[in-house]
Amino acid sequence: MSTLDVSDPTIRMSGLGGSDAATAVGKNPYKTALELYLEKAGEIPDTFEGNEATKWGNILEEPVAQAYAEATGSKVARVNRTLRNEAYPWAFAHVDRRVLNTNPTKGLEVKTGGFYSMKDWGDEGTDEVPLHYLLQVQHYLGVTGWSGMDVAALLNTSDFRIYVVPRNETLIAVLMEKEAEFWRRVQERDPPEPQTLGDCDLRWSKSLGEVAYADDGIRDAVLRLAALKAEIKELTAAATDERIAISKAIGDAESLVHKSDPSKAIVTWKSSRSFDERFFREAHPDLWEEHSRPKLDRKSLEKAERKLYAEFKSLGGSRRFLLKV
Repeated sequence: MSTLDVSDPTIRMSGLGGSDAATAVGKNPYKTALELYLEKAGEIPDTFEGNEATKWGNILEEPVAQAYAEATGSKVARVNRTLRNEAYPWAFAHVDRRVLNTNPTKGLEVKTGGFYSMKDWGDEGTDEVPLHYLLQVQHYLGVTGWSGMDVAALLNTSDFRIYVVPRNETLIAVLMEKEAEFWRRVQERDPPEPQTLGDCDLRWSKSLGEVAYADDGIRDAVLRLAALKAEIKELTAAATDERIAISKAIGDAESLVHKSDPSKAIVTWKSSRSFDERFFREAHPDLWEEHSRPKLDRKSLEKAERKLYAEFKSLGGSRRFLLKV
């Protein structure tokens, strides 16, 4: 196992790290394999600069690691190098901590999560962590050769848990084989198949002016889509009529009840404000083009044009009914 300077910006583009593992094999709920491919191939930039969750995750990493040390009586140390393994030359690992007083060696991964993420975590003391974290840990174990990793998780601000993930040779073998295939695609510029509509927009963002030919299956798909869109249009119109009737009935009241049970609300509502992309594109086509990759990058736009972004967000306000029946 060799080490490299973690501050070297070329490392991320030179292979797959632990946070790439689940994405490369299609198991990341937040990012697709095609998105990762396009980033690694240098065809689109990695524009993610962090959010509130990652910000607080970074702030809390050291306190959570120390809580783990106190709870287990272990000593932990930062690993300030990016690790590589000759068996997997395209893979690297940047682990959070190494647990010092263990034999054989094991590592520590620190995670934080909110209330809504708690359902993805199993019982403390098991290896039942979210799948994309499990694959990240097994990737690290494949690179480092360590016997296992503990995962110290702080959930919902105050629920501290320790999970124990042993080395799984079978899973590592399958994972590394699939990652190697993904990296082959990057090197040979052979993109993976799109899995979402967003993937399709990324893969084919511009027309080449040519004609594509449909087989019978695709022609039937076009016909089914046309029928579905017509049905959706009818249902949307019907739903709009019902919303208007409910909106008139509730007026400016907070809730709506039925006379048969005045103590139980059948509808409540809340104000919902969203950025109005259609109006913004019509009003500011130059800014739309500047901040589209090819879809509008709202974060980039808000950072550059905060006041204008807020103005068009206020245009998107509406009432969202919560049905209690």
